[in-house]
Amino acid sequence: MIESIKEINDLFEEIDSKIDSMASVFVIGGGALMFHKLKSLTKDIDLVVRTKKEYETLSSALKKLGFNETTLTKGGKRLNVSSVLEKGDARIDLFKDKVCGKMVFSEKMVERSEKIFGGKKLSVFFSSIEDIFVFKSITDREGDKIDCEEIIKQKPDWKIILEEIKEQSVRGEDVWITYINERLVEFEEKGYKIPIVKETEKLTNEFYKKLKKNFKK
Repeated sequence: MIESIKEINDLFEEIDSKIDSMASVFVIGGGALMFHKLKSLTKDIDLVVRTKKEYETLSSALKKLGFNETTLTKGGKRLNVSSVLEKGDARIDLFKDKVCGKMVFSEKMVERSEKIFGGKKLSVFFSSIEDIFVFKSITDREGDKIDCEEIIKQKPDWKIILEEIKEQSVRGEDVWITYINERLVEFEEKGYKIPIVKETEKLTNEFYKKLKKNFKK
């Protein structure tokens, strides 16, 4: 369990001391929400790197620090984590370019990220609340639903969220819209105002129409 920002920053300092080449790392999930001051602790730190070289470099540095790669749990496999590394109570879920299998960490996500650490070779950024919401809204984990509710209370920029959803769909991963729409409908039923739900319902219907059309071929 990670209980403070200091623990996370200390980890980045340690990684920077062991890393062999330049790497940019993006923090998503609960770790990023700690930097947004929306969580006080997290079970693990979710990190995304965008290239194979950065993935191998970061993984190697973590192993030098005593982290051991573990077998993916059922949940980890579903999220398509590239690797899980553990050391004592600390756990890192490491993703290479894609999160949850096919959702790419896009250029706009990079632009919206904020730098939190700059070492000699390691640069670390944390994701915007809008992008964290997109990632967390496609899972069925109860903790992610709670985190999404906290983000909704912060009044995120729904235009950014909708644009990112559409961008991911254009990449051919439009199946994810069905999961996102289902989650947004759940939040509306709980009384939250979700201004993009009509748009996501439209995208969902378009996905099913296309799926039905392709099935008939």
